[in-house]
Formats: sequence, structure tokens, C-alpha cells
Amino acid sequence: LHSLAFNFSRFLGPALAGWLMVSWGMGFCFLFNALSYLPIALIIPFIALQENERPKNKKLWLALTEGLRYAWKEPQIRQTLLTLVIVSTGLFPYAILLPALVREAWQGGGKEFTLLMSANGFGALAGALFAGTLGRRISSRTLIRFSTWALVFLILLLTWCPSVKLAFLLLSLIGFLMVNVIMNANAYVQGLTKDELRGRVLGLFSWCFLGLFPLGSLFWGFWAERWGTPFTLRLATLLAGIFLGYLNLRGQNGA
Repeated sequence: LHSLAFNFSRFLGPALAGWLMVSWGMGFCFLFNALSYLPIALIIPFIALQENERPKNKKLWLALTEGLRYAWKEPQIRQTLLTLVIVSTGLFPYAILLPALVREAWQGGGKEFTLLMSANGFGALAGALFAGTLGRRISSRTLIRFSTWALVFLILLLTWCPSVKLAFLLLSLIGFLMVNVIMNANAYVQGLTKDELRGRVLGLFSWCFLGLFPLGSLFWGFWAERWGTPFTLRLATLLAGIFLGYLNLRGQNGA
């Protein structure tokens, strides 16, 4: 339900932003976005949460190192987290570089970008629905592996895509697969982790995905200015594919 609500906003948000941008201008989009947080900020103090049993106090550094050691010693957790590192730094930057790709590859502007972001959000919404229903009949490891390899293939196709219409289809599929990677990796890691360490391991999960994503985007954005966006995305995707292949090979060998 959380992923469904989040990805529905990814679909609805760009469509609404496109309308506001055309009708009221870019500045009003930022103002509207800022004001949209006020209702949530007002509601949060009134939400009553059940108190859980508090863990024993530990020094911060000891608690962190305990979580890191546990995640590294468990091969399945380690491989899933390393897969997320590759996805967040090598594959997910397509979302940040998409505005430049729209301009350079298809000579588009705000209208085309909004359309493609909505397509990506629509695919993510469909992916969340799939992961919570039919996707539960397939093992998380299988879905993660299939989705990551399919992402490599589709993002490469996107960089050679000749038209916005085909890019619309590709970005819908990319959004679908990206959500399946995130949701299944999250559920898989939670299921493998001990209760007393789950919070720390999930914190590490968030760092591997959301924490490293800005660094990957900054790095590839730097090179996109010099080499062009399509070529940079191809290079990032190919390197991600190489590292994924190496990681899967080590996993099969029990390393």
C-alpha cells in the first residue's frame, strides 16, 4: 500500500506539474509543492503510535558496526545490498539525466519531459500493483535478478530511442521494473534479517539505494556535460551490467 500510494503520486505529480507550469509558470510549481506539505505537517502531531519495546542502549558506533558486520556476513543480504548499490549509482541516474536526454535526443522541452515522467510514474504504479499481487507468486530473488538485467537492456535501448513515443513505452517498462527491484529487495532483506537488527540493516538498505543515488547522479551528470547525455547513460548502464554480471557470478560460486 505504501509503494502504491508513493508511485501513484509519481504518476499524478508530473501530470499536475505540467498543467501548472503551462498555466501559471515554473515558480508556481515550486510554491504549490511547498504548500502541499502543510496538511501533512499539521496532521502528524495527532497520530497516535503504539510504543514498542525499547532496545538496550548501545553506543552509536557499536550499534552501527554490529549491523554492518551482520549484513556483510550474510551472503544473501550482502549480495542484495550490493545489487542496490549498482542499481542506484549506475542505472537509476537515468531519472536525473532525463531532462537533458529529452533535449539532446528528441529536441523536446517541458511538455515532452512531463509526458515521459508521467509514463515512468505510470509504469511504477503498475509495478507496485504487480509486486503486491501476482509478483508474490514469484521468488524475490528471481524478480530482482530478472528486473535488474531487463533494466540494463531497456535503458540502453532508451539511449538509442528514435522518438518520444517509443521512449514513452520504454520509460513505462523501466518504471515497472525499478519498483519491482526496490520492493522485492526491501521485502527480501527484511525477511532474512533478525528482529533486533532489522532497523539497522534497513537503514543500510536506504543508504545503499537513496544515500548513494545522489552521488551516482552527480558523477554521471558531470560527465554528461562533457560527453553528452546519451553516451554517458550508455557507459553508466554498460558498467552497471558488467558489475552485476560479476556479482552474480561470485554469488553462484558461493563467494
